[in-house]
Amino acid sequence: MKQMLIIAVLLMCNPLAYSNKWYLEEDWNLQEYYRYKKLYEEMAQKKAGNKLLDDDVERLYDVVKYDLKLDWSKILLVPAADSINPENRYWDGEASMKIVSKSNDLNEIELDAIGLNIKQIFINGVIIDDTPQVVEDLLTIPLPGKLPVGDTVTLDIQYTYQNSTNIGFNLYYKGQEINAASNLFVEEQIAYTVNSPTYARYWLPCNDRPSDKVVASMAVSVPDGFTVASNGLLDSVTSKGSEDGKVVKTYCWSDKAPIATYLIHATASVFKEYSEYFKSPNIEDSIEIKYYVWDKDYDGNAFNAKLKLEKTAKMLEYYSTIYSDYPFCKYGQVSVYPFIYSAMENQTMTSVHRSLLQKAAKSESVIAHEIAHQWLGDLVSATDWYNIWFKEGGATWSEALWAEYASGDTEKYYSFMLDEATPYFESKTLFTKPIYGNPSSVIFTNPYVLLTYNKSSWIYHQLQMLLGDSLNLQILGSFFKDRAFGNTNAQDFIAYYKAKTADIDLEVDLDTFFDQWLFKAGHPLYEVNADVTAKEDGKYEAHIILTQTQDTVNVPEVFKTPIYFMFFDGKKIVHRVRAFNDQKTQEYTIENLPPFDRVLVDNTRTLCRNISTKTQSIEDGTEQGFAVYPSPALNENFIYVNHSNATHIDIKLFDMMGRAIQTPIVNLTDKSQISISHIESGIYFVSINGTLLKTSIIK
Repeated sequence: MKQMLIIAVLLMCNPLAYSNKWYLEEDWNLQEYYRYKKLYEEMAQKKAGNKLLDDDVERLYDVVKYDLKLDWSKILLVPAADSINPENRYWDGEASMKIVSKSNDLNEIELDAIGLNIKQIFINGVIIDDTPQVVEDLLTIPLPGKLPVGDTVTLDIQYTYQNSTNIGFNLYYKGQEINAASNLFVEEQIAYTVNSPTYARYWLPCNDRPSDKVVASMAVSVPDGFTVASNGLLDSVTSKGSEDGKVVKTYCWSDKAPIATYLIHATASVFKEYSEYFKSPNIEDSIEIKYYVWDKDYDGNAFNAKLKLEKTAKMLEYYSTIYSDYPFCKYGQVSVYPFIYSAMENQTMTSVHRSLLQKAAKSESVIAHEIAHQWLGDLVSATDWYNIWFKEGGATWSEALWAEYASGDTEKYYSFMLDEATPYFESKTLFTKPIYGNPSSVIFTNPYVLLTYNKSSWIYHQLQMLLGDSLNLQILGSFFKDRAFGNTNAQDFIAYYKAKTADIDLEVDLDTFFDQWLFKAGHPLYEVNADVTAKEDGKYEAHIILTQTQDTVNVPEVFKTPIYFMFFDGKKIVHRVRAFNDQKTQEYTIENLPPFDRVLVDNTRTLCRNISTKTQSIEDGTEQGFAVYPSPALNENFIYVNHSNATHIDIKLFDMMGRAIQTPIVNLTDKSQISISHIESGIYFVSINGTLLKTSIIK
């Protein structure tokens, strides 16, 4: 799923979040942006009404099958003028579910449900006389006796949905103005479901948890002229007359592949349908791609689905090659408008925001993101929302893979990953917040959404840097095959990678890797100091002191990670070399370098920031005897003492009054590092084996 800022309900402007970045229209200024952003977040919080439960208590049953019947034949014909009356905004539904017990003490079934009116409930075909109702967002159904572990029970729940707010089930009316500034209207009456993260309970009594995967079918009744798009394959379309003389069509969809509740989906509108096919490498038959768009959007001047979605087949073929064969019976994309998200990866039927069909829209990476979700999230689903990093980080990283493949330019991959890191870096709040363990109520809100998508994508990227492209993709492809149609969590994912790399001597063990990047917060903050020596052969040698300066709660004191030093001559990168950093302060000597004037740690390959960098040549004379640099020290964390000719070194720091200053001093090969991060401005003296050198510190 891709996140979007859209003030549809407020009938205001419609900025989008392409590639997880807030997109501002050219005539928006920052003040307007933050005002509308605040309005959106307040609206979303009000709509949810604290109903988004974390659902971390395991239930004593599993739902294994849903057969759903939804009658939208009347609500889709309600005029917009009548929609303000809640009594006109209802429809009838029926949920038949097969449930298996996981306990010998199961005597009731507790389902998630919000605002639904329960009409009748049947247990194994027998009606319950005293029909239970929803209480405190739960529908509790008593069983006639205790159901032994492994035994099954069938529930048939007939209910009515009635809600004036678009949450879970969404309804918009033909001609309804959504964006006054752009003169955008709803072209045709449209109804659709959107369940992520935990909105299914607003329109369906269910076990609303991603860990409970089911086999599902969906029968949706709509007025003649409307079409229904849903998960799986279309089994049948039947027609019959209604009491008021109108023709009602029922679209029956089903799939044999297990599906998580948040991915169950249906959309109904007056659509133009078209199809194409793609070939997965090891599957004999071609697989259909079905598209549903409004007629004027198919090949129009403003909106053009044919153009904007034309790479879908190539993307499916690409991911089928690097991950595993496409695992489902079809793929589909249905255009919806308005929409709270940029897109949503409903299994085999992705919802895409209509704005992605605009000719000028930056939609390619969004389309790729949702296709990658068919593996990362749909084929293998996270057990709970604490593990959303698995699917959203993986799909975001997959965008970078596609960018590289589509362009044939490896640098596109690295620049994409830097673009993902940049907004995360800019949030001071997130430096102390880990990726793992954030509740569903915040994972899609700012700034936490930058952990869900942006920083999480770097887990996959840095695994690629640690293991290499070939091995990482090989393990991931194997993971999809071994965990197909099931669930995973952090512990399972880590254990799998550890098992597949057990015979490999990695630079950093995977427990440490995931502990520092997933379970803890932050990233390395580097100070880079380099001395440069010219050699007789015209080459140069760099002696580098690299220091991690982060010192914050919940952030590792030392990140253990592969790094790449980048050597610059002006703005041009003239050399790049791989190294490993596992100490707070660490020395490196790198030889046979071309001329350069600056050294940085490459933040396109390691999630890090270069806080400061200094490069000096020994030809400046600072290495002759003892020397203190920089002097003056302007807003520095450290000063350095060169002592290349000394066999014994004793260094102390004194203030102007001759008082010794207690501060960490690290003795290195031919110099020492003195921490001054907590020292006030002033004149100081460094005693080096009894020799005093004056220096000044300016903060």
